[in-house]
Amino acid sequence: RRRDRCRRNRRRQRGGPPPSAARASPAPQPATSALPKIFYFRIDQPNFGDELNRYLWEKLAPGAFGGYVSTTQAATQGVSEDDTLFIGIGTLLNDWLPAAPRKLVFGAGFGYGREPPTPDERWHVYCVRGPLTAKALKLPPETAVTDPAVLVTEVVGEPPSQGPDWAFMPHHFSAMVAPWRKICEAAGMIYVDPAGPVDEIIAAIRGCKTLVAEAMHGVIVADAFRIPWVPVRCYPHILSFKWNDWCRSLGLDYAPLSIRHLPESQSEQRPGEAFRAYLKRMAKFSDAALAATRLRAVRRSAKPVLSSDRALRSAVARLKDRLDAFKNDQASGRWGDD
Repeated sequence: RRRDRCRRNRRRQRGGPPPSAARASPAPQPATSALPKIFYFRIDQPNFGDELNRYLWEKLAPGAFGGYVSTTQAATQGVSEDDTLFIGIGTLLNDWLPAAPRKLVFGAGFGYGREPPTPDERWHVYCVRGPLTAKALKLPPETAVTDPAVLVTEVVGEPPSQGPDWAFMPHHFSAMVAPWRKICEAAGMIYVDPAGPVDEIIAAIRGCKTLVAEAMHGVIVADAFRIPWVPVRCYPHILSFKWNDWCRSLGLDYAPLSIRHLPESQSEQRPGEAFRAYLKRMAKFSDAALAATRLRAVRRSAKPVLSSDRALRSAVARLKDRLDAFKNDQASGRWGDD
């Protein structure tokens, strides 16, 4: 036994493996750092559409990703040219997008920027949100499919029991400047908090019969589950470009109803100190009684919208084909270290 211990000690000193390690031959595992990281928008608080990235992709492609990078992390900590970013759900093809890393675009949209980015050799575009994004980035028309949030139907189980007839979901910035829960109570609607847990929001959307929303991804999920919806515009920060981009991907027109008239001079801004000041000004315009009256009018007279079954099936099938292509590329090591 003493001779065995001496041999093991000499092997350690030479840097050789112990006998058990020499005999074992485990399958090599990909380095986590070499896997694409899911890029998503996050500033002050969670938002349903952006948080769908954390909810959806790991379920659709298990083991294909090496973590997450938020817009805040990218801005404050940076990302390197050795990183690969998977750019999925959200209006992310703009100034938020870091220049250095490789980019795998899967359904993201352009917006909130003065000029669209220019794809180069470090971009691989599987698809984008809609035809307006494809045109802005000078991409082939066939890259326009639809917003990948529709794939939520692939990972969610049985529907909940039917709840109230009407639900309302504001844009996540709008939720900060008015007492929408009380307004919804007065209007006879349930309130869907865009900053709430993703699974609870999905259940609330699936449980209603009609969704009234400023939040585009609330509407996208409703449409995917065949819940009729009514688009509204409560404040001028709603970006009509992204709504038109998605709607046209399914052959729809975007015609939002106005919940109240507000000044347009500060419309469609991106987050920042000026935007926060704008939100404070908008809060002064909030008239809960008027908003409740307008929502009741929406219930009485609005004509809910739904994309055609054919258009939705076609878009989902094309997204699933592109997702299979991404999985095959990832399995082959295409997006590993150069």
